[in-house]
Parts: sequence; structure tokens; C-alpha cells
Amino acid sequence: MTRETPFSQLKQFTHIDRHFADFLIRLQGTEDHQLWLAAALVSSATQSGNVCIDLRTIGGKPLTTEEDETAEIVYAPQLTDWVSVLKESKVVGAPGEYRPLVLDPAGRLYLYRYWQYERRLAELLKRFAAADLCSFDPVVLNKSLPSLFPQQESGEPDCQRLAAVTAILRKFSLVTGGPGTGKTSTVLRILALLIEQPRHQRTRIALAAPTGKAAARLKEVVKQSKDTLLVNQEVLARIPEQAFTLHRLLGYQPGSRRFRHDSTNPLPFEMIVVDEASMVDLPLMAGLVDAVSPDARLLLLGDRDQLASVEPGAVFGDICEVAEAAGWSREFGERIKSYVPALPESSSIHGPLKNSVTVLRKSYRFAAESGIGQLARSVQAGDREGAIHVLGARTHPDVIWEEVVTPSVIERRLRNWIL
Repeated sequence: MTRETPFSQLKQFTHIDRHFADFLIRLQGTEDHQLWLAAALVSSATQSGNVCIDLRTIGGKPLTTEEDETAEIVYAPQLTDWVSVLKESKVVGAPGEYRPLVLDPAGRLYLYRYWQYERRLAELLKRFAAADLCSFDPVVLNKSLPSLFPQQESGEPDCQRLAAVTAILRKFSLVTGGPGTGKTSTVLRILALLIEQPRHQRTRIALAAPTGKAAARLKEVVKQSKDTLLVNQEVLARIPEQAFTLHRLLGYQPGSRRFRHDSTNPLPFEMIVVDEASMVDLPLMAGLVDAVSPDARLLLLGDRDQLASVEPGAVFGDICEVAEAAGWSREFGERIKSYVPALPESSSIHGPLKNSVTVLRKSYRFAAESGIGQLARSVQAGDREGAIHVLGARTHPDVIWEEVVTPSVIERRLRNWIL
């Protein structure tokens, strides 16, 4: 039976949340409403896809929602008091302590295993990002680039070429972009570019995706697109067409959270490409990066605004945010400017993932000034007024705004537009 607390009847909590909070109270050995609330909130957060709660945004704020069947407004404890109570609890520890809950100095409260996943992943990514540049032959690279990434006549920055050069020079790189920006075609050319390097003709390459459907799609796209590359048949033959799910690649062991491949038994590949990486949750991403050999390259590919992970952790989006804000260093810019003549502007703020991310912004499916292009930019920027303006202008043939009343009207009008 769930304990009665000032917070136990809040509709936002599921039976799992309540039972977890009750369990921690039993471990604590004393009744503590503030601990019960913290535990229930952490459980609720993980079920909603978050790996922690930020007490600073909750302390002293109302918890009651419109769904709660009570006129009384329930407030969270004041932040200072709440943090003090949690620090004194036997089931709450500081970072590094083995307790069910972990409270960090910034006021973030985690389940222990998610704190551990996040810490381990951050350490590994920083280690990859800080590694020395990979060895490469600049003469061969300069010879290969023009055929795989022809110079753009517009003089605009060639972000696809930038992504390729970054992937060749660095052990960890990430390419993000919306639909139609050429992510998959860019990766194919990156692989050809790598195989043409003198020491990498026999490089073992793994293609992977988080789900069976995504892996099958990647396999089909690679198979259909290989012949479009302007390279010799030997290079084409070295580009793999098989794509694995991440669980199969890592060697999933049923009934366990562990994989057959980890830091003690790393993956036997020198180049690992993960498509649809935005769908990879925190535990799986931590397992993947842990299993990558220190001498291998890891390339993550995806759209941070699409296909969020099912389990907790928006890892890809978080990495993109940190890396994009960091931009690249002046030294790295000087190193690559001979391969990428027109570089896009970069942030002057440098973080641990600098020189790692490339954002593909040019769509090859629709023009930037088309109705779809303008609408997409407004939606991504959260510009409600801009989106409504594009829809209401009725000046773009590729964007239609129709007032509908019933599902049958929607079905009839869709038939008229599509058929």
C-alpha cells in the first residue's frame, strides 16, 4: 500500500513512481516526505525520457496540475531545505558514492545508474575529442576530395566537405542535419575518402543503427548509392553493405545490462558509423562508446530535431548542443582550410567537444526560400508567428493551410491532393 504523504495523490505519479518512493523510504528507515517526493520525481522523470531532475527548477514551485482532483495547490519544498534533507539521507549520495540516488553540486538528482552512465559517457567522449589528430596522407586527401566533393560554384561553405575532412582527421566526429541535407551520401563519400588513404585500404568498417528498421534502411541506401561514387571498383568493394543493430553489434546478452563488447573486449573495427543516432538512449550510447577501441574512429549521424530515443536520455541532441556551441579552434581551422577553402563561421567559445560536429543546413529536397523551407525553419526555431505567417500567406504552392471540421473532411481533401 502506498504511503500517505502530501504528495502521494499527485496525478503525475504512476504506481511505479509511488512504489519506488515507498521502497526508498523503507531503505531509509524513517518517514520523510521530502525524500519520498524526490524519489517519485526522479522515477517519473526517467519514464518521461529524462535522466535526472533539476531541484533548482522545482524547489518552492507548485506541483499540482489541472489533472489533480483537488482545489488545494501542493508546493515542492524550498530548495535550500530540500537539499539539506537529501544530503542527510542514507539513500542519497554525492557523485562517486554508491547510493540509490545521487545529488550533484548543481542540484541535479539522478538514479545512480543513470549518473554512472552519464559520467562514463562524458569521460569517454572528452577522451576521444582530446585525442591527437589521426594520421593521414595530405597529398592523397587533396587528390581525392575534388572527385568526391566537387568545389561549389556558389562559393558558399561546403559543410559536406567539412564533415568529411573532420571525420578523416579526428577519432570522434558527428554530422547532424535535417531531412534531405545529404547525411547518408556524405558518409558514403567519407568512407571512400578513408579507404583511398594509403594505410586504410583494409580498414574494417561497421555500419550500425539503433533499430532493425533503421539498419535495414541504411543497408538499402548504401547498396543503392554506392555506384554513384566517382571512385574505382576496388574502393567500392571495400564499402560494406551490411548494417547491424547496435545490440547485435555490441553482442547483447539477454537478461543482462552488459554487452559482450566493452572496454576490455573492444569492437574489432577501425571505423564505426552509427546512423539515426538521435534514437540512441543514454545506456546504449554509453555501452557503444565504451566498446570503441581507442585507436578507432566513431562517426555519429542523425537529426537532433527528429526521432528521439525511447529510453531516457536525449544524448545525440545534448552532444550536438555542446559541440556546436564550442565550434572549432583556430588551430584546427588553420589545419583544414587548405581542404575546405570556405569555412562557415564558428563560435569563439571552445569546449571539450570542439572540432567535432558539422551541421548540414542546405536541403537538396526543397529550396531554402520555398514554403516548406521557411516553415521548417520557423518550426525548428520555435517561431510560432513565423510559421503561421507562412501557412496563412497562401503564396507558396508547396504549403497548404485548410480549415477542417471533421475527420471525414480531412480524408476527402487528402484524397483530392494526393490522388
